[in-house]
Amino acid sequence: MNLCPKLPRLLSLAALAFGVSTLRVLVAADPIAPANPNASPEARRVFDYLQSIQGNHTLAGHHVMYGDMKNRDLGFIQETTGKQPALIEFEGGIFARKFQEEYDSAQRQLIRDAIAWWREGGLVAICWHWGNPLDARNTYEGTKRKFDIEAALRPGTPEHEAMIKDLDVTARMLAELRDAGVPVLWRPLHEMCGGWFWWSMQGKEQARRLWQFIFDYYTGHHGLNNLLWVYSASQEMRLDWAPTLDTMDVIGVDIYRKGQQGVRENYDRMRSVSGGKPVALTECDLIPPADLTAERGFLWTWVSTWHSRYVRMNPQEVLKAFYQSDRVITRDELPDFRTVPATAPLGLFEGQSEVGTVKHAGGVEFDAGSGSYLVAGGGENMWFDTDAFHFVWKRVSGDVTLAADLHFLGEGGNAHRKACLLVRQNLEPGAAYADAALHGDGLTSLQYRESQGDRTYEIQANVKAPARLRIEKRGKYVSMSVAGEHGKLRPAGGSFRLQLHDPFYVGLGVCAHDNEALEKARFSDVQLDLNPPATTDQVLLSTLETVPIASKDRRVVITTTNHIEAPNWTRDGTALLYNSSGRLYRVPVHGGEPALLDTGFATRCNNDHGLSPDGTQLVISDQSQGDRQSRIYILSVHGGTPRQVTEFGPSYWHGWSPDGLTLAYCAERDGEYDVYTIAVEGGRETRLTTTPGLDDGPDYSPDGRWVYFNSVRSGSMQIWRMHPDGSEQQQVTDDGFNNWFPHPSPDGKWLVFLSYEPGVEGHPANQDVTLRLMPMEGGETQVLAKLFGGQGTINVPCWSPDSRQLAFVSYQWVAP
Repeated sequence: MNLCPKLPRLLSLAALAFGVSTLRVLVAADPIAPANPNASPEARRVFDYLQSIQGNHTLAGHHVMYGDMKNRDLGFIQETTGKQPALIEFEGGIFARKFQEEYDSAQRQLIRDAIAWWREGGLVAICWHWGNPLDARNTYEGTKRKFDIEAALRPGTPEHEAMIKDLDVTARMLAELRDAGVPVLWRPLHEMCGGWFWWSMQGKEQARRLWQFIFDYYTGHHGLNNLLWVYSASQEMRLDWAPTLDTMDVIGVDIYRKGQQGVRENYDRMRSVSGGKPVALTECDLIPPADLTAERGFLWTWVSTWHSRYVRMNPQEVLKAFYQSDRVITRDELPDFRTVPATAPLGLFEGQSEVGTVKHAGGVEFDAGSGSYLVAGGGENMWFDTDAFHFVWKRVSGDVTLAADLHFLGEGGNAHRKACLLVRQNLEPGAAYADAALHGDGLTSLQYRESQGDRTYEIQANVKAPARLRIEKRGKYVSMSVAGEHGKLRPAGGSFRLQLHDPFYVGLGVCAHDNEALEKARFSDVQLDLNPPATTDQVLLSTLETVPIASKDRRVVITTTNHIEAPNWTRDGTALLYNSSGRLYRVPVHGGEPALLDTGFATRCNNDHGLSPDGTQLVISDQSQGDRQSRIYILSVHGGTPRQVTEFGPSYWHGWSPDGLTLAYCAERDGEYDVYTIAVEGGRETRLTTTPGLDDGPDYSPDGRWVYFNSVRSGSMQIWRMHPDGSEQQQVTDDGFNNWFPHPSPDGKWLVFLSYEPGVEGHPANQDVTLRLMPMEGGETQVLAKLFGGQGTINVPCWSPDSRQLAFVSYQWVAP
């Protein structure tokens, strides 16, 4: 069998779909890869072919009932048109049962007929009318009897056991076709949004969960890699019922009506959510008019008429014109899918897609000799809640690292154009993802969206235009590394928690940041490591960061393998103070070389230090003297010899009253840790809390009316407040977290604090923690950042003087 000689356009498209044996291949945005990354070669070839014809040609298809190839319909079609359909859809629903005689008779006939049709050059599809698994009657009516999907998805229930039995019986049929080399366009749960079949009676979420289960069970447990997954809606077209794009290969609709009003609109709607995948008219009675399949550029990937009286509703001249159209492909015009090669290779990757809506489709040029990728991408943006870019990808599971040298081609372009290394949950717009992004102006950042539909945030690196980037996903944390020309990759600083579920996507992306443009970037020396081994000799990387509360986009100030803690912001807003190895350092807020601060004899300063309200004095907690217990001292902000304030130890400073006269601190006396105050000049201390258990972290509100602190008195660590004399002690937070170190903003509008997961006792280092923000007047608590931190992250006041930003320290285990 040859490609149809009357279709020169089809010939060129098919040549693209079936590959060219050159080292350097330009691959268009389509074809993309099948949903199952382990799809068989035959299934891939069929999928590639469907991709190559969409928008240009249509397959003639027909449904035969119960696998009966002696059905008079095919004779009627042959007699009327002189042709045979390119695609036959068999009915598999009658066989989803445990009765051996059914398997040995009708199902056996279906298997024989499907294999024969495939070997004669046709394409095979199977539709599944699935009777209620608990109903012994195996009829069409069984599809309309209610069945509890929630129970069926819960192992151990009768519903689950019945469902699995049905799935296994049908899987055996599909496995026989797999073993015979037959790819199947598999259409389970058809008309999924209709409401009349049991799989749609409990709403879209349950139907989508059931689809996902079947997809995972058949591709994973049964290894049915010969299936191409076809979703079909009823003509009501509830597109929000559709499964995720990474679990379907074709999106279709079943339309039964005596007229074709609205068919074009349905087609356009389906194309808008298809992610570039084929769109099919999976069932119909009347074939769409000729002007909807050719002249107006409106082409389903296939049109499948229903059996018996439905196909005969079409006037013979209409049926003949359809089958003989230059734009309609019949069985004799199909290529031999058993011998043609698969799509041209993409090196380390297996597919590519436009994510979101772009005006100009991108593509990739892979140079197998050098292993480099020239990726073109359009799109308005990939930021906030927008996705519009070209993505070259591979589906993976587990941990992954991806590194490459990145260079834009051409001068100019939007300063915000992006070349990215990505990990992404799926190909749908709005999906959870992270990327290491090089912008056109050299800005380099680790961008991330935590979950479907959220907005994008970023951690800006303190380096510009690095030559090489790496993104790394290990467990639930994602991080980025950078390197200059010929330099060694080093961590860029900052990481975040991102829960991606296996499998997910990893790859290369380009966004023009201008929907009228198409930008190109070259990715060279691309290295993809799947499940890389953990480094045994790890060191702890400390990253000093700032985060504006309006955008919540983090920025790296410095990174170091020296352990640093507890940043304060200077009163002029130009620098940050932090402690490291018992000393205090000052660093410009935009990064630079840290400068050691002279603290005299105090060389064992801990992470409890801060500035006076007027910015002229520095308070420290040091344990270098005498009994080596922490005591509080004051010195000039420019350094010098400290003056002791507290007589007893241990004492740990946390707050300075707005009038500059009083210090608040946590101290242990007689085995109890409580909140105390003392005059700046020293003298007698005043105990403010007496409740058994730890009270810690006191800090003043800017009006001086309240002292906020954390206390375990309620059974978990929560935020409390009291007046400066200790009166009216009130609980502020009451949630499932353990909350520490409250710090009111200088403008009195916000309270920031550190939250540990439930069950974490104390405030240890190296934990999963969350920075959270609460309105002082009450309201919803917001998440500022999810990070690896704890002790040392925000022990002391960390607000910028204008109340717009916070400073904090995050941590990360890295290779030395």
